[in-house]
Amino acid sequence: MNKKGGVPDGIFYMVAIFAVAIIIVVAFMIFDKLNDNFQTSSSITDNGKRLMNDLHGQ
Repeated sequence: MNKKGGVPDGIFYMVAIFAVAIIIVVAFMIFDKLNDNFQTSSSITDNGKRLMNDLHGQ
């Protein structure tokens, strides 16, 4: 039996892609804020700041 994808399947895929996109945007915002906190912290060494900045640049 060959099942065709209906409207519910299409809606599910659209919602799933939208949810993944939101998760990626939120993760980027968190990582960006974390990098800002790293760069302004006085307790983190210059080497640690440089490594974090290199990760942020990729």
